[in-house]
Amino acid sequence: MGGEEASRALRGWSLATLILAALAFLANALLGPLNQDEGWYLLAARHVMAGDFPHRDFFFTQGPVMPLVYALFGWLWSPFGVLGGRLFTAVLGLAAIVVAGGAVAACLRREDERWTARLALWVFLGLSLWFTYFTCIPKAYALCALGLAVALRLIDGGRAWRSAVAGAILALLAGT
Repeated sequence: MGGEEASRALRGWSLATLILAALAFLANALLGPLNQDEGWYLLAARHVMAGDFPHRDFFFTQGPVMPLVYALFGWLWSPFGVLGGRLFTAVLGLAAIVVAGGAVAACLRREDERWTARLALWVFLGLSLWFTYFTCIPKAYALCALGLAVALRLIDGGRAWRSAVAGAILALLAGT
């Protein structure tokens, strides 16, 4: 198989893997066991949506970033309760593996190597029922995974502003 044929085949396998990963996220969102903390995280976001602030207006055991982010998108997930929170979180988890695949691939030169690296990461994370479960329940895992993947992708750019933004994202993740 030539270089272009190999890249085309790897792109096809990558697309199939991402579709299967999306199905794994969906299955975990719909069928995964209830984690007793997920309702508290969503309740904190609903408090923020109502104008309250974590630690000042209500008790919250984590940093304030996650409820603030979830409150920004509350219009999207809140009407559907915990299931809406799980589906929103699953989108964050899937985005995390897509961005992480790009971050890993950016370190390689050849196109077929980049697609191989993406595919390997997407298979190991996207088809792991453990990973997809913990990044579809409304807790900090998916948001942190996405933030870390974005920060790593930005650091790779070699420009000062990209490193500054990556540093700001990492600082926010410390508050998640």
